[in-house]
Amino acid sequence: MKPPKIILYTKPGCSLCDQAKKILLKVQRTSPFTLETVDISKSNDFPEYQDHIPVIMLNGKEISRHQVSEKRLLDLLQNANSQS
Repeated sequence: MKPPKIILYTKPGCSLCDQAKKILLKVQRTSPFTLETVDISKSNDFPEYQDHIPVIMLNGKEISRHQVSEKRLLDLLQNANSQS
């Protein structure tokens, strides 16, 4: 079974992004997933996220903007694991 994939869209100097990453890494210790971090400041491919980071995608679907709830993330990961 392949682990869920989370993408965190972020940029330097974003305190909400730092908080989101801390939560993601904490959750990852108990509920494994692949984590990819994308710095949107290095690309023009994400204009829709410029003012809305952090953005978190789970298996290609947006699950959060601005802040992430640890409980909601755990619930979504559990659901993703049961569907795969």
